[in-house]
Amino acid sequence: MESIGISTDFCGGVLSAREVEKGIHFALGSTMVFRRSDLQAIGGFEEIVDYLADDYELGYRMSARGLQVKLSEVVVETFLPPYKFRQFFEHQLRWARSLRDVRRWGYLGVILTFGVPWALLVLASIRGTYWAWGLPILAVIMRMMVALVVGRLVLKDRHVLPWLALVPIRDMVAVAVWIVSFAGHTVEWRGTSFTLKDGKLAKVAAD
Repeated sequence: MESIGISTDFCGGVLSAREVEKGIHFALGSTMVFRRSDLQAIGGFEEIVDYLADDYELGYRMSARGLQVKLSEVVVETFLPPYKFRQFFEHQLRWARSLRDVRRWGYLGVILTFGVPWALLVLASIRGTYWAWGLPILAVIMRMMVALVVGRLVLKDRHVLPWLALVPIRDMVAVAVWIVSFAGHTVEWRGTSFTLKDGKLAKVAAD
């Protein structure tokens, strides 16, 4: 079997999919490599122009043709522009609703991966029993260790240590994004509103 697309996205969902589904059958990320002939075989970029998760569709459609999608062993460094909180939240919501549309059941199960929020929920439900305080503390420590190992040792990210304290806060924001993502089908893209249906975008008509 030939190999196509090389994705540098090391998110847990991709790695889990590789184990559970016996291979990766989609692509995620801003850096992918594939042959022009394989792109033409799936209809070119024209076939996915209306899809929000165009990277996912590229990998999915090539995988459906019997090609392999593999994670790259080379990390490609990318940079995001500075965001205000509203822009950050809209970006996360757009990404979340995109995943919700393309992998519904897998996205639903994401709620089980929020260790810190679940630990805080247990603490609140038993009204602060002294031993329960260890759960969120342990969850935060383990979460930071994962961020250090993946971010610093694997990805060689120089920005992990300065921002490490924000990891638990990021996890709480992720829960809010996950919940809100089920409350609608609208996404914002560069100041324009679109409705999302079956992975495709349709511009919202101005009033």
